[in-house]
Amino acid sequence: MIGIRKEPVKPVIQISLIAALFLLCCDLHISAPEVKGPPDSLFEYLSGKAVLEILKNGNDFWFVSVTKSDSIPDPFTSDSLYDMQLSWWRDAGFDYCDLSLLHIGRLTADHHGRIYAACGSRIVRVQDPHTLTDFLIHTEPVSALAFDADEHVWIGGYNQGLCVRGDDDVVCFNTSDSMLPTNEIHDIVIDRSHVVWVALGVDYNGLLRMDGENRTFFRCSDLTGDRYHYFADLLLDKEDHLWVAWQSGCLTTTDGSDWIFSKPGIPGDCSKNILGLVTSDADGNILAVYMDRYLPQDDILSDIYCRSGDAWIRLAENVRGRIYDIELDNNRRLWIGTNRGICTLDISG
Repeated sequence: MIGIRKEPVKPVIQISLIAALFLLCCDLHISAPEVKGPPDSLFEYLSGKAVLEILKNGNDFWFVSVTKSDSIPDPFTSDSLYDMQLSWWRDAGFDYCDLSLLHIGRLTADHHGRIYAACGSRIVRVQDPHTLTDFLIHTEPVSALAFDADEHVWIGGYNQGLCVRGDDDVVCFNTSDSMLPTNEIHDIVIDRSHVVWVALGVDYNGLLRMDGENRTFFRCSDLTGDRYHYFADLLLDKEDHLWVAWQSGCLTTTDGSDWIFSKPGIPGDCSKNILGLVTSDADGNILAVYMDRYLPQDDILSDIYCRSGDAWIRLAENVRGRIYDIELDNNRRLWIGTNRGICTLDISG
């Protein structure tokens, strides 16, 4: 059992956690040096689990996983309790805890390297896999979480819109009192100019840019011509450019005025034309996963790319199974979380 300690901190906010990890069972059709990596106990522990999220924080790696079943529940929207786990690894160290009594959400680090996660409608501080401390209480399960430069916490939900917790108060934006077109929030990022970017849900299918009191909305259909899909993931690269994940590729912009479509490979060169994930490594480089269409999770084949200058470089091809998250460590080793476990690939050569 986990010891949950209560801290006298002001309420509000929450996070949702989606990514995860899996065992060294991915079929990587690429030549690579033998990986010298984590102890076997980490891979053995995550074997047979879906690894939903990987968070690199300094020299530490954190993993959220769920015991694999025929149908893995959506950790965003379901109130069900699943057999979830939180594990931690640094060099030769390894620790884990069974979170079967908790619904855990997005892992997020603030500007001081402190780690937070969403547990139901609570946001907790994660000190180790066994010690989660109450930090804030929100009013619904959290779908997005971000800390700005002033350590204010921005929280997104699926039904109540966007909230920000300041030093002494909480301000919320929703359809009833602030002209938001939807109360469903998918992701939040904050750039170095303090501009807040928010991915809006299926009722609107678009993006919100908040610069102080100024708000600008962008519809997915206006930018892409696609009326049926929404923007799921946002990230900022090392130049502070915004990248927006859309099922057919990436959109990037500096301030919302000029949008550029970017996709690895040549259109039509293979069947892997669905964007499964866009993320960034610790240095801010863009990593993208492209998968083929309409296959069962265990049969999906995916390619992994890294953005280098204006070019996309393929790091791995035909990784088998659904990929939930990827991360690069300081030794240029790629960590891949799938529905079949976790695997690593040395790309230093």
